[in-house]
Amino acid sequence: MARVVKGGVQPFTGTLGDVTYYTIQGSETVYVRKTGGPSKKMIKTSPRFDVVRRNNSEWVGCTRLARMIRNAYGEVKSVEDYPVIGTLNGLSKKIQQTDTKSELGKRGLFLTKNKPLLTGFNLSRKQVLESVLRVPITASIERISGVATVTIPTIVTALHLYNFRKLPYFRISINLGGISDVAFSDEKAEFQSIQKTFRHHSFSHKEQWLPTHGTIEEQTCSLQYHEQATPVSENVTLIVTVGVEFGTIGIDGKPTLVKYAGCGKIICIE
Repeated sequence: MARVVKGGVQPFTGTLGDVTYYTIQGSETVYVRKTGGPSKKMIKTSPRFDVVRRNNSEWVGCTRLARMIRNAYGEVKSVEDYPVIGTLNGLSKKIQQTDTKSELGKRGLFLTKNKPLLTGFNLSRKQVLESVLRVPITASIERISGVATVTIPTIVTALHLYNFRKLPYFRISINLGGISDVAFSDEKAEFQSIQKTFRHHSFSHKEQWLPTHGTIEEQTCSLQYHEQATPVSENVTLIVTVGVEFGTIGIDGKPTLVKYAGCGKIICIE
């Protein structure tokens, strides 16, 4: 992969001939790649590309799990400041590689057996949760009842809040979400959620906008995960995500979100 560096050609995006110039979220660099390669028909039919077809099949499973993870932290994704989905795709691939029993092209993605790989996942890179909100947040998940409890100690903003953009407001978002394991279905020849009754579930609690100067008393939030049956299925992983958003005064005189000024992290997984 080539890059357009400062001092060179004036950066732009688009395609010229067989060369494409493009950018990615969170970076001002313009990347360059050459188009071309084998045709779609060759990849679909030629025996030479059997392994490629199997890898492509598995990649569909990876992107499916990655989307479910991202959906599971719900409204907290507003704090993302880099292309998170690419990182989640890569993490899903690592989970898939732990399936040593299935054949290439059909390896499952069992997050329930690989929870440590997702624990502590950061939704932001410019700032991380512990550096912005400097209080010990505690969280727990009870699978039998489907209840997650999060406690945030008293916040003295002068000591515990790193207001790196010098904005007048902030708020805390808490989310409880579920993620089903994914496996290949021979019957339908595709990757599917193992939990057949599983539908996207995500439950959020968002504090009102608070001033970035002053003291906010300790608060405890409980979120209930609703599924057709309790306890929560053994094929579903539950995650609690916490985010901090910052805001400014909007044109209507009310606080409004400032993009890329927050941070977030998956702090509990069960």
